[in-house]
Amino acid sequence: MKTAYINIYGRIPSKKNSKRIVRNGGKTFVISSKNWMDFEKAQLPRIEALSNLKSPYKVDYKFYLKGKGNTDIDNMMAGINDLFEKAGVIDNDKNILHVTAEKIIGADEYKAEVTIFEVE
Repeated sequence: MKTAYINIYGRIPSKKNSKRIVRNGGKTFVISSKNWMDFEKAQLPRIEALSNLKSPYKVDYKFYLKGKGNTDIDNMMAGINDLFEKAGVIDNDKNILHVTAEKIIGADEYKAEVTIFEVE
């Protein structure tokens, strides 16, 4: 059973709650925020270095947040899952069978510790 582990440093922006509407040539497009796109661009090279894992998966998340931790845990998980999918670490986030998630508030820095396990 293979396992992948990564620390993601910095605040995780919401992917689903901050979209931009762009009009081009009479067509309207909805795209992710600049914040999310910058975050994704910075993180993808690190995440692509992880091994490709076979589905199904179990994922453990531990989020360290400064201050009161007013960020939704499900938004952070969804963004990270999308990154793992885009990087080819997992084939599809629908194949995640089990999740544990913890949010630690009042931390010194923003950080996410994520471990993905293949499930036999």
